[in-house]
Formats: sequence, structure tokens, C-alpha cells
Amino acid sequence: SIRRQRQMCIRDRKYYDKLIYELALHPEYQKMLQDELDDTNLDNYTELQNLPYLDAVIHETLRKYPGAAALERTCTKDYKIPGSKNVVIKKGQKVSINRIGNSYDAKYFPNPEIFNPDNFSKEARATRDPYTFLGFSQGPRNCIAMRFALLEVKVCIAHLLTRFNILPCEKTKSNFEIDRTTIFGGIAGGFWVKCEK
Repeated sequence: SIRRQRQMCIRDRKYYDKLIYELALHPEYQKMLQDELDDTNLDNYTELQNLPYLDAVIHETLRKYPGAAALERTCTKDYKIPGSKNVVIKKGQKVSINRIGNSYDAKYFPNPEIFNPDNFSKEARATRDPYTFLGFSQGPRNCIAMRFALLEVKVCIAHLLTRFNILPCEKTKSNFEIDRTTIFGGIAGGFWVKCEK
């Protein structure tokens, strides 16, 4: 017989683990996402791509837990930094962009330590420069696999949440340590949640 509740340890090294973790700790956001998914044909690409709250939850996860701490780019022309006396980045110099600094800047994301999908509502996005969020980088050198990665996580999370409630259990930790042995910075040792049909 199938048990109605199960505990499982999540060990995926991408951002699914942190998304599931946050939804387990925030049932109100999970419920809003499940409500959005209830009226959706999950096998229809167009419908799945047009779910604003699913997008917001994924992007908020990427904001709070960037896949890499920084981006590196090569300057294509001499550029004087606005507001500086005479600081010029020369053509050919490497520039490192602090993704974590952007993601945790309270000027763009109020209470940045708190998981809040409303940071990516249509209204919130309209109030800030799009370059403040660098989940997949921006511009002509953004992540070539961005569309596939987003589709993959949307399909996985949508099918999971239409079948289960993700809940904390006695083994769920309120804080976790980032796994520093992987480029994706998963949760060290995985983490535990309960799945309820």
C-alpha cells in the first residue's frame, strides 16, 4: 500500500532543493502556487510558460540563492564610471559583477534575507532596473540554457506541487549550510521534508 505521508531527503545540486525548502517553510506561498497550478494544463508549454506566480517563486529562489557568487565580463570599450573622478575601465579589462551583492541590496529587494516571491510581481519588477537581478545574467551574454533550465524547473515543480504538499518534518532544519563542493551550491548533506498527498 502507498503511504499517505512520506519523508524524503532532497540532494539535488541545482536550485530545486532551495525552492522546495522555501516552499516547505512558507505554506502560504506554496498554497498560492498550487492555486495557480490547479487551472493549468501542465502538458501545455504555453500555459506553463504563462504562470506569473510560478515565475516569481523560481526567480525569488534564484535571487536568494544565486548559482554563482559573481559574473565575469570583459570590457569592450573604455568606460568612465559615472560619479567617479577619473576611474576608467579600459577596453579588455576583466570586470567582476557581484551577483550576491545585487541580490541582497535592500534598495532593490526590501528585506533581502526573507524569501518573498512578491519581489518578482509585475509591479515590483517595474520599479527597478532589470540588471539588478542576474539569475541567468543579462544581455547578449546571458545563459544559453536559460529557457531550458526554466522549463525544466517549471515542469518538475508544477507536477510535484499538483500531487503533494511539501511540509517541514522533525528532521527539517531552520538553517542550512551551503555545499561548497559544487558549483551550484546545493544544501550540504541534503535536507529533509515531508510529502503529503
